Amino acid sequence: MYGYIPLCSFYGGQYRQYKIRLLMLSSDVETNPGPGKGYHYDEETVTDDNTRRILQAIADTKEEVKSVKRSVQGVQQELENIKEELKIIKSKVDCLEYSHEVIASDVASVSLQDEVKEERLNEIERQLNSIENEKLKPFPRVFGLGE
Repeated sequence: MYGYIPLCSFYGGQYRQYKIRLLMLSSDVETNPGPGKGYHYDEETVTDDNTRRILQAIADTKEEVKSVKRSVQGVQQELENIKEELKIIKSKVDCLEYSHEVIASDVASVSLQDEVKEERLNEIERQLNSIENEKLKPFPRVFGLGE
């Protein structure tokens, strides 16, 4: 079979037969295109049981498609609502982040002020002790006696 090259006349004749057969088959489609788009099957005109089942399956499928479309629209609406809620939550989080920064700054400032005041308090306490020591120097102290 390999290496067999048909003669040109054989090939041309065979091609011509295919072309004629193709034209014959396509002409049938053109002369009998079937029912138009507006054609509707009635129960009275349909006598074949299989055709009735097919038509019922088509009707059921159309109804299911409508139901799915309604469900998808509901899901899309819920998704839009969730997006809006997320925008609101994001704006609140941004506000909280800003407030957190302000509060952290205030806490740091109060902490620094507390350290300064604690140092000042220690300094005052040292000065007070120093003053008391200076006052007590002229008086003799006898240990073991009450004041």
